[in-house]
Amino acid sequence: MAELATPTDNNRVLFDLTSADQKERPFHISFRTTDQFFFNTYTESGWGVAEKIPKPKKLQNPGVFFTLQIDVTNTTYEVAIDDVHFHSYRHRMPVEVARKLRINDADTSFVLLWWRYILFRK
Repeated sequence: MAELATPTDNNRVLFDLTSADQKERPFHISFRTTDQFFFNTYTESGWGVAEKIPKPKKLQNPGVFFTLQIDVTNTTYEVAIDDVHFHSYRHRMPVEVARKLRINDADTSFVLLWWRYILFRK
């Protein structure tokens, strides 16, 4: 769970779960001052097809703080904004590839991070 602020100007916020060597990104979220969130996966062969989801109306203005929560299931990353389900992103590579969390906040408005790793077993 992370508390973030919507970007100002033309900056963007990147939220990535990466492989240990950071060459792959099983789960990537990017959002800017535009009206969409971008969800994608990066492999050694490049980016997949981005899923573009309209921002909730609350987040249309710059500088608005919100909570981003990501729950990992056996098949999806479940994304919630302020405790309301926002998007389900299907795994495009094994979830075990994700070993690091990277947040690049151009506005340095990143406030709080809460990280919990739960290992799912079949």
